[in-house]
Parts: sequence; structure tokens; C-alpha cells
Amino acid sequence: MYDAMESLHAEKIGRLDVDTFIIVDTHWFSTVDYILNANARLAGSYTSEELPDMIHDLRLRLSRRPELADWIAEVGAKNNLRVNACHYATLPSTTPA
Repeated sequence: MYDAMESLHAEKIGRLDVDTFIIVDTHWFSTVDYILNANARLAGSYTSEELPDMIHDLRLRLSRRPELADWIAEVGAKNNLRVNACHYATLPSTTPA
């Protein structure tokens, strides 16, 4: 997985000239809605519950686009998709770093 992610970045992602990158993770799909973390900042330390030996103590400090999450939820609703943009400070990984 590590080699694949580094190759993906080197061969594809690193060459892009973009200001926004959307990651779609099926783990955020629940039995109710597809959940979008719509907070303006994502900061803290992350350890994977599923693979803590692979992903642990990852420090995050990212600026986000809450208006993009709101727009995605709006478009999703118009197309009968269960999408929810959540603006909750207690959503995982949003604690101050």
C-alpha cells in the first residue's frame, strides 16, 4: 500500500495543478447518509482504528472548503443521493493540533 500511494502521488497527483482535491472514502458511508466533513479546518493527530500499525500518529493541519461540501450535499440531494454535509466541531480529527 505504501509503495502504491507513493507511486500514485509521484506519477499522477503531484503533477496536477489543482486547488482542491476530493477524497471519496467508502468508510464514511453509513446506513443513513454519505457523510461529508464540512469543517473549515482539519487538525490533530490521527491513528487508524483498522490499521494502527500502518497509519498512526499522523499529524494533520489542513484548510478545507466547507462551501464545497455544502454544494456537493445540495447537488446530491437534487439527485436523490443520501449526502449530508456535517459542520460539527466534534467530528473525528477536528481537534486542535
